[in-house]
Amino acid sequence: MDELEALARISEAVSDSLYLEESLEAIVRTTVESLAATGAAVVLEDGRIAWPEGRAGAHAVRLPLRWRGRQIGELVVDRDTPFSEDDRQLLDAIASQAAVALEHGRMALRGVLAQEIHHRVKNNLQTVASLLRLQARARGVDPQKALTDSVNRILAIAAVHEELTEHREDVVDLAELLDRLRAMLVQGLVAGKAVVAELQPVSLAGQRATALALVFSELLSNALEHGGEHVSVALCRDGDDVLLVVRDDGAGVTDGEPGDGTGMSIVRALVRDELAGELVLEGRDGFRAEVRFPAQQPRRRVGQYARAMRILIAEDETIIRLDLRALLEAAGFEVVGEARDGEEAVALARSEEPDLALLDVKMPKLDGIDTARRILEERPIPIVMVTAYGERELVARAVEAGVFGYLVKPFRESDLLPAIETARARHEELAALRAEADSLTAALAARKAIERAKGLLMEREGLSEREAFARLRKASQISGRKLEVVAEALIATLEAR
Repeated sequence: MDELEALARISEAVSDSLYLEESLEAIVRTTVESLAATGAAVVLEDGRIAWPEGRAGAHAVRLPLRWRGRQIGELVVDRDTPFSEDDRQLLDAIASQAAVALEHGRMALRGVLAQEIHHRVKNNLQTVASLLRLQARARGVDPQKALTDSVNRILAIAAVHEELTEHREDVVDLAELLDRLRAMLVQGLVAGKAVVAELQPVSLAGQRATALALVFSELLSNALEHGGEHVSVALCRDGDDVLLVVRDDGAGVTDGEPGDGTGMSIVRALVRDELAGELVLEGRDGFRAEVRFPAQQPRRRVGQYARAMRILIAEDETIIRLDLRALLEAAGFEVVGEARDGEEAVALARSEEPDLALLDVKMPKLDGIDTARRILEERPIPIVMVTAYGERELVARAVEAGVFGYLVKPFRESDLLPAIETARARHEELAALRAEADSLTAALAARKAIERAKGLLMEREGLSEREAFARLRKASQISGRKLEVVAEALIATLEAR
């Protein structure tokens, strides 16, 4: 294998690899094959070694991997025979290309990570803003209590991300998470109450864990503030389900349904939409709240929301979706349905025929831009994108798909309604232009048909242009049909002869 072929193979292998480890292995493997080496390795600054195969040989060389004057690693090659000058030149070229590939791979990885962190941070900021807005709309609530409740909800979200960071995984140990939240709430809300927790190890994906953390925080806060002296918490697996129970020995609830405030509205929505589970509240002999949901995320059903009118919301974050609905209804709009992924949004748009759609860009199954494109292919409506991304390229893609409004998270209430009105106005302008264009096209087609029919009459019947037009007009009056319809019928008849 000559030098050019070796370098080409390294470049191809690196470009085809999705992970840095795969790129390093490709570099090492190509080096071994190129030089008939017994073994090779790339040693990184942090001590990591990519050595997929091989053994030590009688002769070894170590070549620094340099990027802009800084050493970022070493390429180590072993073989049983000495290295010639040509071999060393080839190794120098491979080391140079390996350094470039390694640094570019790191830069790409940093870019992807930065984009993902950017999205998560802005999405969480939007969730926090939505929680605060939902709390602000509550009537007759003590301001100090409202602030405390909001802080506890935000801390519950933070606790989930702390667990994710500590374990560097996408799943959360619910026992650790709930025990941390329990200690935080007991210390912050009450003193002197006995809280017993029986928490079995249960793992849950990050987004669903956030939902359960908010649910647990709300239920335990209610029990600590309004319940008896003894509170118990239980978490366990029950077959394919996860069961969470919070109870206290207080007076219970005697009139009405237990828990009708903002907090319980959030709990019901999270249990239904994020956990796909059931919430049971009992107010006899104390208060008992039971949350049961499947351990594995089930496939979501399309069309489970009640029929309504006007606006479709597609947003995979439940809190943000609740906030959007409340904002829209407070402004006098009605919500046609709520979708949690792109495929569900397309199906709801087809069945409910909304007047406008609010779509998040980053959704499961189908992203917001492709969702918009599919909706508009079936029925043109104004669409507003609500997203944590603000890159020009993404905005350009959205505009190309036919989106009329774009709103970047975290947004304010004063941002949302103008975006909707702007999208509606632009859509109406485009619809008017299309109608005018269609009218002009139809008029041009009619004119062409009439001129063609006159020409045929003049040619076949030996009539003048005025006589031909008079005959067409008379036929239109007698039949009661439009002039262009008569002209098209005449053209079809005469040209068929």
